[in-house]
Amino acid sequence: MWIIILLVTILVICALLLVLLVVIQNSKGGGINTSFQGVAQASQIMGARQSADFAVKATWYLIAGMVVLTLLINVTYSTQKESTGGGALRMNQQIENQRMENNPNQLPDLNQLKEKKEQTKTEEKPAEKPAEKAK
Repeated sequence: MWIIILLVTILVICALLLVLLVVIQNSKGGGINTSFQGVAQASQIMGARQSADFAVKATWYLIAGMVVLTLLINVTYSTQKESTGGGALRMNQQIENQRMENNPNQLPDLNQLKEKKEQTKTEEKPAEKPAEKAK
């Protein structure tokens, strides 16, 4: 279970970084990176072309990483579910059955009542006639 938590945490971090990269990139209207002084200075140091290429490449790498992480989470969850034999699912079903049994507003299931009645009939033996008193 801890591996799934770790993978989901990495996935969330990738998503946040992806949001930041998309916001910083130049769009057709000039982009938001001209509003940030640090990004503007980085553009001057690295050159506007290099920083744009880096942001685009990083965006594609993050998207690919998110796809891979999503698939890993799916595979890991499936294998853990199979290895536990669906124990959580069985436990949820037992809890639901117990709730239904304890619910006073729940109408009885007529099929179950018939089956129970038939079982008790087959289990019961006919009563023996009382022995006549000896005279």
